[in-house]
Amino acid sequence: MGTVYFAFIGELDPYVVGDVCILFVDVAAGGAFDAGAYGLIERDPMCTFTARFGDRRGATVRVAAADLEAVTAPEALRELEDFEPARYYDLDGPVT
Repeated sequence: MGTVYFAFIGELDPYVVGDVCILFVDVAAGGAFDAGAYGLIERDPMCTFTARFGDRRGATVRVAAADLEAVTAPEALRELEDFEPARYYDLDGPVT
């Protein structure tokens, strides 16, 4: 899928996003995903993949498109994009 460039584990607006784990991945052109920055949001409080890959900036990671669901709530998207511009997806599967 792409290359890890940043990870965030913390709290954004508690009324809109709350506690969140986000793995940021930069995707190059030519793959199954459009090129650009992606924010992969883990809802698991353990932040398993964000913690594992967040310390490995530059690591190449893969995610199945079927394991991603676009964040569509307008308020949440505004809050997330103000924090870090990216395409945001809820992650419902493994990052390898």
